[in-house]
Amino acid sequence: MGMQNSFQSRRVDLDCLRVFAVLWLFPYHTARIFDISKSYYIQDDHLSAALTYILIDGIGPWHMPLFFLLSGSATYFALNFRSSQQYIKERFKRLLKGVEIDDAILTLSDKFSVC
Repeated sequence: MGMQNSFQSRRVDLDCLRVFAVLWLFPYHTARIFDISKSYYIQDDHLSAALTYILIDGIGPWHMPLFFLLSGSATYFALNFRSSQQYIKERFKRLLKGVEIDDAILTLSDKFSVC
């Protein structure tokens, strides 16, 4: 019963925006290879003004603000179901888990490196 209430209260529009924002990372960063205005990590010999003006200069400035909007709205809706102390504790545990995984990967890569 609780699971069904959770699905009914989800904002599908925000979920779709989240999927779009994450998937948009691929064409955006690929277009950066052909950027005529700035040098990127990898630069192709054939630069494209169309990709630069449409994908990078036209849509690019809206990408990070979209992530902040989605993050803020997710926080707003999450705080409707839990206290701020519970929310902070949950986020801290989640971030700590990522740090532990990164630490394990770095430790293993140092242990098995040949150089």
